[in-house]
Amino acid sequence: LFKKFFKKKKINKILDYGTSNGAMIQPFLNKKKIKIFATDIKNNLNKKIFNHKNFIKFFSIDKLWKTNVKFDLITMIHVLEHLENPNDILKRLSKKLEKTGIILIQIPNYSYNPYDLSVYDHVTHFDKYTISKLANNNGLEVFLINDNFLDGEYSIILKHGKTRNSNFSKKNFSYPQSLIQKLEKIILKSNKVPYLSILGSSISSLCIIHNYNKGIKKIYDEDISKLGMKFEGKKISLLEKKKKIESLFLPFYNKKLKNIRKRLVKKYNYNLIW
Repeated sequence: LFKKFFKKKKINKILDYGTSNGAMIQPFLNKKKIKIFATDIKNNLNKKIFNHKNFIKFFSIDKLWKTNVKFDLITMIHVLEHLENPNDILKRLSKKLEKTGIILIQIPNYSYNPYDLSVYDHVTHFDKYTISKLANNNGLEVFLINDNFLDGEYSIILKHGKTRNSNFSKKNFSYPQSLIQKLEKIILKSNKVPYLSILGSSISSLCIIHNYNKGIKKIYDEDISKLGMKFEGKKISLLEKKKKIESLFLPFYNKKLKNIRKRLVKKYNYNLIW
């Protein structure tokens, strides 16, 4: 991600907003002359990051607004969709940005994946038009919006700019009402199957499990580390080559669904449903 978008960008001070354990900070730890800062509701930073020579300070959210430090790069990786007041936060962050600084945002592309509308703590949803309007409202402009780098996600770069009309038209975007209808069709399809197992222990899986009107038979996952763990009261099993055909629901969408389905058809003897 950083190599693609910031290869030639001179960066001295970085703020990771909504840092969690600091995973997005790690690529910068061994870069010379880079000072790293982080902020979140509470400090859950990995100790190796916290004690690293390049890491300068963790701010509580309240103290961040009181500091005079400005940044060349502010990252918000899967943060914006959790905020009840994204306009206020972006306005404040724009004041923490150097004149030539940039803000990197990653958010789900809800128009790509209707399951995102079932994630209870994703309280705001954006497309190219609305993210552009949000930026313009706060003296920022969209330098780049990329929806190909990662399936089902937008990678967005904002910079200081004059407030102006959005570069993106309202038309040709999928809005929540049509996506909810798609999600309803998926749920109706799942309920036509008398005995259903499900692949994955994700929010998408939860959406199907809680809307399926019969008992889920099994939960499968391809992640070996999850074997034996419980998900919704059922032990997670690994996929196996079976003689008996079992109905397996794939709670994925678009390109990701196609890739998974293609791979599973070659390896397993399940009746795949999506």
